[in-house]
Amino acid sequence: MEPLVPTGSIVIMKRIHNIDELKRGDIVHWNFPSYTSIPSNTSTLGIVVGFPNEHLELKHGDIWINDQIAHIRPFQYVYTKSEPNVLEGYKMKQKYMNMIIPKNTFYILCLDRNAMDSRVVGPIPWTNIKSKVIEHINP
Repeated sequence: MEPLVPTGSIVIMKRIHNIDELKRGDIVHWNFPSYTSIPSNTSTLGIVVGFPNEHLELKHGDIWINDQIAHIRPFQYVYTKSEPNVLEGYKMKQKYMNMIIPKNTFYILCLDRNAMDSRVVGPIPWTNIKSKVIEHINP
């Protein structure tokens, strides 16, 4: 599976100052929330999938937002079927996710099915999103 940004890429990021700067499909750099057992200075890249107050479902390998299947280009590569997560013994929270995304949080997915993302740690608080990738160049 291709990573969001291939190893060795030159990445140009823009710091996020306002929640309105984000749109679905943006690749963002974010820190893990303090309520997880992962050190809060640990960060990763992921795709913004769901926004506050949206109804999100992961079912049968598809992403549904407000009862419509999501058709955003990077999503075609996101594996959402629940299975054991091999990273440090974590397990997916639920076989199928069905939730309303809480206020001031975002649902973020990584392309790797074993990545630590919202499938494992839940919605990511707005304050944990540091920047978004505006361009990446694969030399």
